[in-house]
Formats: sequence, structure tokens, C-alpha cells
Amino acid sequence: MNIMLRNCFLFVLVGVMTTALFVAQTTWSNLLWLYEMQMPITGKIIITTMISDLMGLNGGGVLPIPMVAIISAVLLIAFAVARILLIWIMINPVLLYSIGGAAGIWTFVFLMPFFFFDVDVMAGARTALGKLVLAFIGGIGGYLFGSNLTRSES
Repeated sequence: MNIMLRNCFLFVLVGVMTTALFVAQTTWSNLLWLYEMQMPITGKIIITTMISDLMGLNGGGVLPIPMVAIISAVLLIAFAVARILLIWIMINPVLLYSIGGAAGIWTFVFLMPFFFFDVDVMAGARTALGKLVLAFIGGIGGYLFGSNLTRSES
């Protein structure tokens, strides 16, 4: 398989996986809050809410742009910056892509309220811990991308 095609497929896969984790964290954050408010949360509710959020945030009508496109755009910018930095800085590429993914997602959730009238639209990003967990998820995406990236032989 062509190296460029393989890396593009890897990027799409990482974008989808990171988005799924991002949405799952936000869903769990909402469900945890509901549980703390003494709402009955069952396994069935967890599964149906998770599926509903994954579909709703990815073209099901909740957002005008699918979340996978937004997260992928953030990761594309972060990974491009990481690739440029690799030219000048001697550092483990996997580490730099991990840092890039985490920094990209953290920047996204930090800046999101500025575009939505000072409201954190994603429940998982409403607290500092939530932002940190989402950044960690971005770091996981960067790690998966950097550790599986196929480099050319030249």
C-alpha cells in the first residue's frame, strides 16, 4: 500500500477514534452529573445515550458540522505543526505528536467558549479536570498517530 495512502487512512482512523473518546468523555460527564443529582442511571441509559451522542454529534443534527470533522481539523493543524517542529527539533516523533494532539484539543476546548457567547457547549469541557481529560484524549490520538506513522525511506 502506498505510504501516503496508508498515512491518510491512519489519520482518518485516529480522527474517528479521538472523536469517539471525546464524545464518550462528554457523555460520561453528563451522566455522572445526572447521577449526582439522584437521577436513576442504568446500563441501558448509558448505552443508548452513548450511541445517541455519537450519532447526534456526528451529523445527526445537533451541530451544523460533524464533531469528527472538527476534531480532525484540530488534529490536522496540531500534527502539521508537530511535523514542522520535527524538522528543527531533535525529539522523539511519537512524543511530539502526542504533545501536539493534547495541545490541539486543549486549545480547542479552551477557545470554544469565545465562539459560543462564553458557554462551554461540550459538558466534558466545563471544568479544568474535564479540559485536562479531553487534552489527554488528544494526546492518545497523537500517540496512536505518531507510533503508527509510516515514514518514507528517503
